[in-house]
Amino acid sequence: MHFDGTLKKCIAPFSLLRPHECEPPPADDDEDAPISALEDRPAQRAAQGSMSKKEDTATTTTAAPPTSGGSKRDRRDAKRAAEREKRARRESAAADAAAIAKAIAESEAAMAEDKVESLAPKLATVDVMVYSGHKNDVFVCSWNPKYPVVATGSGDGTARIWKVPPDGVEPDLDPIVLPHADESTGQKDVTTLDWHVSELTQTLRQHAGPIFGVRWNRKGDLLVTISIDRSAVVWDAVSGECRQQFVFHESPVLDVDWKDDITFASCGADRAVFVCKVGNHEPIRSFVGHKGEINVLRWDPTATYLASCSDDCTAKIWTMESESPLWELVGHSRQIYSLRWAPATARRTSPLLATASFDGTARLWDAVSGACLHVLSAATSLPSLTAPSSSDAGTPGADVWAVAFSPDAALVATATVGRAVRVFRVADGTAVADADLTHFAGGIYDVAWSPAGSRLAVTLSGSN
Repeated sequence: MHFDGTLKKCIAPFSLLRPHECEPPPADDDEDAPISALEDRPAQRAAQGSMSKKEDTATTTTAAPPTSGGSKRDRRDAKRAAEREKRARRESAAADAAAIAKAIAESEAAMAEDKVESLAPKLATVDVMVYSGHKNDVFVCSWNPKYPVVATGSGDGTARIWKVPPDGVEPDLDPIVLPHADESTGQKDVTTLDWHVSELTQTLRQHAGPIFGVRWNRKGDLLVTISIDRSAVVWDAVSGECRQQFVFHESPVLDVDWKDDITFASCGADRAVFVCKVGNHEPIRSFVGHKGEINVLRWDPTATYLASCSDDCTAKIWTMESESPLWELVGHSRQIYSLRWAPATARRTSPLLATASFDGTARLWDAVSGACLHVLSAATSLPSLTAPSSSDAGTPGADVWAVAFSPDAALVATATVGRAVRVFRVADGTAVADADLTHFAGGIYDVAWSPAGSRLAVTLSGSN
């Protein structure tokens, strides 16, 4: 559907990187003509039958300008009749366009529902695979984008890489252990992970304090790290050398994300966001507006929108065109701990953002309009994990710590510190599956979908 309400045939594949191309407009220059695609449908032509030619003739006759021999009243009546007919055609075209849009939306919802119906029983009945081996809380997990393995980071000073077998096969509990401690540094918590396909072995030393985040750029030749020492450091992935250290924040840097291969954004406890470019010695853009620590930020899949969330109970969406936020997303009643963008899909034209809060809910937002589409409650059908009321929202167990979209953006998962994992249908915000993790002693720190979208990895306190 074109922006003007007409239907046009696509002549090039959908792409977020190039303008979309449609067939040229019909030879008829009348902008109010009925939608051509509707006129071309075989069923409609059959329904019209032989009447179509007569109707076209009548329309042409009615809309034709009066001859010079007619009276002024005749000309006025003819003009009014033409205007009425033009208005009727517009209303008919608009109604048809609305009907088609509704049909497309219903089709997308049906497709999502079919996927959920096949997935929900699996989530409800599949055996939980438990990978034990860490000797302290497991803070983070990350699926390899290419191979069926998942990495975990723990307070025991190690990261571990686990092989994930097909359904019905016992898991391999002999992981690859990546130690992050030595005699000189002592034990260190591993709180952040990021994959790249290259096999690199470098020890990077530049920061003067604990490292809170690490991110590869898309090309894989640069790595950025952030630290409590108030700096971000960009490293050469091949040599392991420090390419540039950025010291703009006045407090610890809490998160970082690449915009492109040489540009990244960072946020911190100083309530500021800085967009930096490798080679520049000053930020290329600064965003200030949050009234509390900024916990997480992420660029959307097109790198057009930058979302940030804060202890001030709001999330904000920024663009490089202005220092003021495009949208301030208000609705959560307590701190927003995390956020994620939905993966780009051909069926969704507007970027979708999810936020997770200590108020016991997650919310889905439309980035173009700033509207809240759905409020996702942490309530589950499990008797020990009930919905937080307004009086106990934010108490231990109700806090939503993690949120993650499935790779096809049809589902979104949430996880609370009280061991409640829920899966929702994005199309309508309906909860479709709950995972029972109440037999574990610790709370949930992180949740992540496998690349195929068929499994969820969850990390908990208590070494699992």
